[in-house]
Amino acid sequence: AAISPAGPVTLCNGDSILLSASAGTNYSYQWSYNNMIIPDADSIFFYAKQAGNYRVIISDNICSQTSPAFVLNHFPSIVPAIQSSGIIQPCTNDSLNLSLLVNYNSYNWSSGETTASIYINQTGYYQVTVTDNYGCNMSSSPFIVSNSFLNPPNICIVGVDSLNHNRLVWERQNNALIDSFYVYRESFIAGQYNKIGALSFSETSLFVDINSNPAVQAYRYKIAAVDTCGGQTLLSDYHKTIHLTINAGLNGSWNLIWDGYEGFVFNTYRIYRGTSTNNMSLLTQLPSSSVSYTDLNPPTGVVYYQIEVVKASGCYPDTTSSKANTNYNTSRSNTANNGNITPVYLTADFNGDIQSGIWPIQVSFTDYSSGAPDNWYWSFGDGNTSIEQNPNHTYNNTGIYNVSLVACNGNTCDTIIKQDYIEVLPNGMVEIGVEMSAMLYPNPNDGSFTLEINDKGTHKLDLHIYNNIGSEVYSDQFRSSEKTLKKINLQTLSNGVYYVHLNTERAVIYRSKVVINK
Repeated sequence: AAISPAGPVTLCNGDSILLSASAGTNYSYQWSYNNMIIPDADSIFFYAKQAGNYRVIISDNICSQTSPAFVLNHFPSIVPAIQSSGIIQPCTNDSLNLSLLVNYNSYNWSSGETTASIYINQTGYYQVTVTDNYGCNMSSSPFIVSNSFLNPPNICIVGVDSLNHNRLVWERQNNALIDSFYVYRESFIAGQYNKIGALSFSETSLFVDINSNPAVQAYRYKIAAVDTCGGQTLLSDYHKTIHLTINAGLNGSWNLIWDGYEGFVFNTYRIYRGTSTNNMSLLTQLPSSSVSYTDLNPPTGVVYYQIEVVKASGCYPDTTSSKANTNYNTSRSNTANNGNITPVYLTADFNGDIQSGIWPIQVSFTDYSSGAPDNWYWSFGDGNTSIEQNPNHTYNNTGIYNVSLVACNGNTCDTIIKQDYIEVLPNGMVEIGVEMSAMLYPNPNDGSFTLEINDKGTHKLDLHIYNNIGSEVYSDQFRSSEKTLKKINLQTLSNGVYYVHLNTERAVIYRSKVVINK
């Protein structure tokens, strides 16, 4: 047993290397790290990342061998740590110097500079990515700077307004040193927020994001306060809107899935439903841990849904002079409806590749059920069953058999029964009890058939012939004794398959299928 490459290898912290074990027929593999088995590491390949000793145990049908250790080391790189000198006093032109404790080969600050140290005077989160002598890239933790004497404000609630735009509400701090507020929205880069608007301190602290589209996605927002000297606070904690989507469930039900609210603690989601956006009523309530709901009994036609959360303490977007009369304590999602969605119904269906044949026959059954079933129960009509989706079944006795399929998705099921679906024909001469045998020939032909019966006794027989839809197209009554040859003229019938039943007064004693092909 061996590992390639042989090692030792030294990497930057966070990098990995692909290890491969010796190949062979019927080999099985188990990798270990520092003499401890690595769960689920049973492939011929393994990516090693942590510094330490790696081995592989290779086994075949006879024995097992353990490879020599592959040693992985890390370069002694030092993660950059930002230090500052100086101080920023609010309402001044002071600046702060940011530098690192260790020298590196290159620097890339989040503010865009590439020097070993930078001077800053703006509020923000500063970070630097460096490359050391080993070629390893590392990033520092964020260094927080504020040039304002104000505390960051807090968003009270965000949600969708009646015009289908996102609305932010916050309660103004009672502080004459606040000049205005900035509103930020998360960009397409996670954690990066762009300024999208501003409100003066004298305005009602309610901001509508007219460029938002709540039907498309959930949005995260933050705000900041600006003091009378122009200094900006750090950004507030974010609040995230609710985004609701809908898809078709089974048998006319509708599945609701939402991206939940984030920003304050709540216990309950409220789900509203209506046949228009103007008549929504409470459908049900769910715990705040929920992210989905299936409406099993919706009204017919177009149905509208909306999700709501309530902030118990309320939200009042105050002005400089008074509290607003409206309590904005609820956040609702976008309104979703089923108007352009086709309902999905669970319908059992199947097909057999052979529906008639000479004994014995094997039939391959294929499930064609709609509604995404996940379990099946077949009954082949001869006492045998199956729970496979697409089973094969051999019929070992002549006869006509009903086949049924029960298709289920979870607890929702549908059943289909195909009557007289499989016909197993006799192979040549058929013994009828111990007294008679019968054979129909030539088959197929143009409609002129001979029914040969060998009878040890004498019997009164009834002959019936049916078409594919079960209508009788020929009948006759006669007696058999010893060897009886009965001519059957079906030449007036059209081409196709017909079913022959021969019976005594007590039972059907012979069944067969004939094909007319002129």
